[in-house]
Amino acid sequence: RSATASARGLLVKRLLVGFETGLGVMLLVTAALLVTSFARLVTADKGFTEDAVVGLEVVLPEARYQRLAERLQIKERLIEAVAALPGVASAGVSNTLPLQGEVWLDSIGAEGNTAPPAEWPLANYRPVNPDYFRTLGIPLRQGRLFSEADRERNLALVSETTARRMWPGQDPVGKRFRHANPADPPFEVAGVVGDIRGIRLDQDPGLMVYVPHWKRTQSRISLLVRTPLDPAALSGALREAVRKLDPEAAVAEVKTMRSIVEESTAERRFQVTLAAAFALAALALAALGVYGVVSYSVASRINEMGIRLALGAGAGRLYALVLWQGMLPVAAGIAAGVAGALAAGSLLRSLLFGVNPHDPVTIAFAVALLGAVAGAACWLPARRAVRVDPAVALRAE
Repeated sequence: RSATASARGLLVKRLLVGFETGLGVMLLVTAALLVTSFARLVTADKGFTEDAVVGLEVVLPEARYQRLAERLQIKERLIEAVAALPGVASAGVSNTLPLQGEVWLDSIGAEGNTAPPAEWPLANYRPVNPDYFRTLGIPLRQGRLFSEADRERNLALVSETTARRMWPGQDPVGKRFRHANPADPPFEVAGVVGDIRGIRLDQDPGLMVYVPHWKRTQSRISLLVRTPLDPAALSGALREAVRKLDPEAAVAEVKTMRSIVEESTAERRFQVTLAAAFALAALALAALGVYGVVSYSVASRINEMGIRLALGAGAGRLYALVLWQGMLPVAAGIAAGVAGALAAGSLLRSLLFGVNPHDPVTIAFAVALLGAVAGAACWLPARRAVRVDPAVALRAE
């Protein structure tokens, strides 16, 4: 009679345990997917080198450099001054640092394309100097890089993705293309370089076109420097080099390429941290709920346990009885949680990189972790139940 009454009283508590467990599974699966996604994002092939590279932005006063020739002259003097600094292996310039967004987005059309420019695909155009690729470690796949000797020619370099898109199955070297302005002469492809994730790490490499920096120069200069020196030690020298050329030029903070990559993933890192914190909280609540309910059940049936022992029930049967009754709502909660996680997978798809929202390994890990924690929470009260003295229980009856 006492066991039956106790079971009725525990029904609501077990339902709550099942709900906590289901919620815990959903949060654990979400956190595990986000952590796996983030790990794959930061280890993905970026196409450029992070180590030993620092970057900074230099903004020239526009009132003093209104003509292209004036901007180009001070940019070239800046490149020479920086390249001559002790410890500098190479210096590259562009219109923006990697992972800092898009600046010059323009259409690209292969020569002979009769479609209107509005229907041409869009590409990121980056005016760079010849040492830009050596500085960032971007490999040359085909053809050659442009050089200072090519100033009179209208050459450009394209990425591998651009070459495949514009000239599928053909040798792109020597091919010509235009951008949206019909008044500009066409560019000739001098070579093909490796793809980079230059806009966002979670985006596949897009169409990228590199033109010589002397073709287009703005008042904002993005400078990249390859050096084995400590960035803090080089920062002062870089600022001094800019100050000597123009004291009015604004110089942003000198950053390592690694810190630029980390800043680009800051939002995702926050999402992962928040999801992991909620998942750990849900795991702790589920474990406490299971332990509390099973402990209460065992405490209310302590005499029953003693009688079972006195009648010959072994410790193994009592362990099985307590674990079965404790893990039953956990199993139901896990089943509901997995179903909820699978249903919510499509909502997570846009937040994931390189991982399927229904990844069976990730879901199995979350289930195993919560099951192990719940099992441990059931085992402790079960251990107390098998230590009941049968004589004490019989005297109480």
